Amino acid sequence: MADRQAYKIIAFGTNFNHRIGKHFGILFGVIGVELIIYPLSIWFERWRLDRGMIKAQREKREQGEE
Repeated sequence: MADRQAYKIIAFGTNFNHRIGKHFGILFGVIGVELIIYPLSIWFERWRLDRGMIKAQREKREQGEE
């Protein structure tokens, strides 16, 4: 119910006294920032895991040489 009501307020401009209609720009801004940050955080986590695996392989090789 609330989702449908929020959509009507934002898309059609109904119920001008409602707070969601006044702040829809902020809502879209937050969504935009999240859409930018999410892929960056995934890339960073993947980079960190790959770096850890490479480091573990290097340590394993060094222990095998001893």
